[in-house]
Amino acid sequence: MRIRDYESGDQAAAAGLLGEMGYPVPEALADTLATAFIARSGTNLLLAVRDERIVGLIATCLVPRLDEARLSCRVTDLVVSVPHRREGIGRALIQAAEASARAAGATGLDLTTGDWRAEAHAFYEARGFQDNGRALKRQLD
Repeated sequence: MRIRDYESGDQAAAAGLLGEMGYPVPEALADTLATAFIARSGTNLLLAVRDERIVGLIATCLVPRLDEARLSCRVTDLVVSVPHRREGIGRALIQAAEASARAAGATGLDLTTGDWRAEAHAFYEARGFQDNGRALKRQLD
């Protein structure tokens, strides 16, 4: 398995993975969203490839903090294709995100996960993430 950056032409796999995460999008929109995401400063979209098939992705964004003079790295999306879960792919994606975050000067990773994703919670906790708050959301009109 190898980890690489998102490239033009990866939209079908990205759309499939987003659909597995519960966010179905057409391929063209997946490419538009991914391309816009990686065009922003401090973002990274990495793909896990096994046997020439994309089987996972992780998206991250550097976030400056006001409580300390530091950067945090926010995991905005992480998904591994259902047939490839429990094969170390998610762990490899987290490790790649950590390495990228450290290289950029970030001192930690943070993420939000839905209450209904118990399996994901166990995965994150096994990687050293701690539940230290609540995520609240408000839609803007």
